[in-house]
Amino acid sequence: MNYPPINRIEDVVSALDSIIAQSMKANDASGYFASLYRRMTLAVSDGIKKGAFENGERMERLDIIFAKRYLDAYHQYKTGVSPSSAWKLAFDCAKANESTTIQHLLLGINAHINLDLGIAAATLCPDKSIFNLKKDFDTINVVISSLVQAVQSELEKIWFPMQLINKITGSVDDEVVNFSIGMAREAAWKVATDLAMMPVVQHPVYIKRLDESVTRLGIGIQKPPFVDGVVLKLVRLTEVREPRKVIALLNK
Repeated sequence: MNYPPINRIEDVVSALDSIIAQSMKANDASGYFASLYRRMTLAVSDGIKKGAFENGERMERLDIIFAKRYLDAYHQYKTGVSPSSAWKLAFDCAKANESTTIQHLLLGINAHINLDLGIAAATLCPDKSIFNLKKDFDTINVVISSLVQAVQSELEKIWFPMQLINKITGSVDDEVVNFSIGMAREAAWKVATDLAMMPVVQHPVYIKRLDESVTRLGIGIQKPPFVDGVVLKLVRLTEVREPRKVIALLNK
């Protein structure tokens, strides 16, 4: 797509920096997920350098394949080409900018983990080699989960009214985060093993059905049950509304 070649993790960070800069300039909430993803990519890079993964070289290759799926989807959407329906939902919501920051992040995570991660893993490790990836696959999901929780805590510190709402409501949005990421982690591994052991000719139909399923999950994040929806609307009232300000906070 319309970005420089991605051959190293540093190239991924550079591509994300470009999206963040574009989002800041356009006051575009798409920059929320790009900011989280940049932090995740740097955390994975740091983990590789520190030997946190069983196979650092393999993890870098997975990170690149994984990132390209998001970068392709972003550039498709911005150039008027329809990406997967799960990513279209996330980008449409960012364009409307009516959801909470954590909902925007979860919509990106939904598309990227539930849809993209398993596909990327199976692409890197076809057939039985996929099972050699399990430990590092779990580790990268722990990184994602911890970063989302860290971002949520940071936002609460900045937007004090959110602390009061969370105390009153029992932190409904925290429950949404934990539930969504926990389910995503398990679902993504099943996708990875299904695709890795499946004839390639069957992949398109499987991925199409998967995209439809992931989109339905995304709609649940965008429009949660009544009580959770009311709480998230209260949270939304306490948040900074201007995307470039939120992006700046997420990049601190």
